[in-house]
Amino acid sequence: AYAAWLSAKTGKDYRLPTDAEREYVARAGTTTAFWWGASISPDQANFNANHAYLGGGAKGEYRKRTLPVDSFAANAWGLHQVHGNVW
Repeated sequence: AYAAWLSAKTGKDYRLPTDAEREYVARAGTTTAFWWGASISPDQANFNANHAYLGGGAKGEYRKRTLPVDSFAANAWGLHQVHGNVW
């Protein structure tokens, strides 16, 4: 709905990325699970850190809310919050 609204508002075509496009962007061209490597910690992304990621990583704070987009480091392409931050 937002993409359709934005397209109508601006006169330009907008769409959601395909699954493949989203994965490519999120991983910044890497082949690991995350753009920084194979594991995840609550210092890298916002997720339920009451449980460690099965691929490796650490338990930590479970924030129970979304965070400002620049709360964590940007990937190699300058994109923030490409893993986690969904509430």
